[in-house]
Parts: sequence; structure tokens; C-alpha cells
Amino acid sequence: MFGPTNSGVRLGIGTQSGRTPPPLELWRNVPIRSSHVKVSLLGTHTCLAAWCLPPSPLTDPPSGHIGPTKIRTGQAGLSMQQLGFPRLSSTPPDNMETQQQLRRLYQNCITGSHVLHYHGILDAYGHLSFRHPSTPSIFIMPRNMAPANIASPQDLVEYNVSDATPVDSNAPAGYIERYIHSEIYKRYPGVNSVIHSHASAVVPYTISGTGVPLKPCLHMAGFLGPSTPVYDVAKHYEPGTTRDLLIRSLHLGESLAACFRAADASTQTGKDEPDHSVVLMRGHGYTVAARSIEECVFRAIYTRENAAIQTASLGLSAAYRGTGEPPTEIHYLRDDEIKGATGIALTGWARAWGLWVREVEAANLYATSG
Repeated sequence: MFGPTNSGVRLGIGTQSGRTPPPLELWRNVPIRSSHVKVSLLGTHTCLAAWCLPPSPLTDPPSGHIGPTKIRTGQAGLSMQQLGFPRLSSTPPDNMETQQQLRRLYQNCITGSHVLHYHGILDAYGHLSFRHPSTPSIFIMPRNMAPANIASPQDLVEYNVSDATPVDSNAPAGYIERYIHSEIYKRYPGVNSVIHSHASAVVPYTISGTGVPLKPCLHMAGFLGPSTPVYDVAKHYEPGTTRDLLIRSLHLGESLAACFRAADASTQTGKDEPDHSVVLMRGHGYTVAARSIEECVFRAIYTRENAAIQTASLGLSAAYRGTGEPPTEIHYLRDDEIKGATGIALTGWARAWGLWVREVEAANLYATSG
């Protein structure tokens, strides 16, 4: 919530250095440093923090999380539109709580896209989305642009979960593969964020068939479960479909979403959350589903980390066999360890998120504006 100001508020462009942010000071026209966003005051007698919002049930980490500075001043707050955020057609203008939740989610989507680029999960391609917090039939994702270049709320677009069409018919062009996101949200009401990545460390496990499945081999990747399914789009092409491995239609998106259900329950649709957190896509990449943006980013990064560690372990084992010694066994997580590690990771992303936000701030590479 924000206090009154004599004139407007401007969200500046740019990230901050890696130094610990100094205390907030009430100086006119001097940038106030906060997490990932620079905010300048054009008025004379109040202060504003970029993320000074009440806790969000969808995105806020557990108590003790080191994250954005939170400040409360004054009485009435400014609307999202006064702060430069676009009017969301699905949000009533007088619903301040929803606007605040959306503002936090918008910022986390922008920051999350930068984090994913910084860690090599997204390059010029791939995308992150989130479900509208009060209108579950709407999801939001960036327009058709490289994730590292996403800089403001105007770069994000609302889509209908029902058919992936933009809520605003005049919205800028979107990603071809937004059907990945719409169909996962449609099938699984408990999913609030989706990431699609082409990370090269994971792709070998999408083309190795059943011979080398991706399996959890470190405690941070227990969410992968005992097995990670591989979706083969070639089995679902319809006549006349462009066969370029992209998810270009509702039909292909639906078939991919079905892969998040366990093989012996693939026809069930009554369960809110999927059985699998990650699905590999043959010759393409992988898709991650989670309950929040932060959790989804965590899973996307540690899926790639797990793949890299597993590849190194397989190579080491093969090299050792070349010496004439008996083959070495790779010790993946046991079922009980998978369960325990998954439980820890449900809240373990909070520390990582704070670090990742600081990393993209210190990189001085990513622009964020209102």
C-alpha cells in the first residue's frame, strides 16, 4: 500500500549493483533501491518501495525469506494503472487486493524470466507464465520476445485458458506455443505457473528412448519423481499439421498436458495437481508445472542441474568400464528419499529465489521499468 504523493510515481529502468541496498531515505528525485526495480519519487513527502505489498498466498515465501523490502506508509494506495501497469480486463477496477496480487505476480514473472535467462534455462526462446490469482480462467505470459528483454508490465499479455486466445483482441503477438500453458492450466486447477525450456543439458534425455531415463540423482531434484515421462509429438500430429515439433494447437497442447498424469491414470482429469512436475519433449526440451512462479523456476533450474549431474555420472561410469573394471552402479534417489526430498523442496525454493533475484540485480544486464 502506498501513501499520498504530490505528483506521479515513475518506475525507472535498470537493475542495481550487487551491493546490499542502503536504507530507504526520503529524498526527492533520488532513486530508492529495492529488489530488482528502481523507483524514483517525483513528489515531495512520501516513499515507495517497488514491492511493498501484502503477502500473496500464491507467491509469498515462508516467514524468514530474505526478499524485497516491504514498507507501509500513508493511507490510500495508488492503482496499478497509476503506476504504469496496464488495465487487466479480467480485474474489476475497485479490487485493490487483486491488483496488488497481480502487481506482485507481474513483477515475479519479469524477474523470473531474467533469472531463467541468467541461469541458461531460457535463451532467445522458451517462456514462463502464471495463472490469474482471482480469475483462474485467465493466464498471463509475455508477448513474443526474448525472455531477457522483458522489461515492463506492458510486455505481458492476458490469455483465455479455454483456447489460448488473448483476452484483448488488440494484444501484441504472442508465442506460438502458448497452448502448452493453456492446456496445462485447463487440466490441472492446482497449477499456477508453467515454464517451457530448451536447455541443452536436458535434451539428450528426450531422445534416448527408454535406455537412459532422466532420474533424480541429487536431493534438490526429488520433485522429478521415480521417472520423468517423455512426450513424443510425432504420435499426435494431425493431417496437415506442420511437423516441426512445436506445440502449435490445442490438440497438441492437450496431448502434452495429459503426459503430466501418471501412465496408469492418464485419462483422469479430476485431480487438481499433475502426477509429474516435469515432462520431457522429444528433440525439443521440457515443460515444468508448479504452484507458484518461484517454485516453477526452482524446478526448471534443478531439472537442468540434475540432467548435467546424471550425464557426468554416466560418462564417469562408462570411462571406468573402459579400464576393464566391472561396471559401476549409479545410485539414484530411492523412493523414500524422493518423497523426503520433495517435501523439503516445497519450501526450499525461498532461499534460492532471494539469491537468484540478487544475481540478476548484480548482473546489470536486465532492464525493468513501469
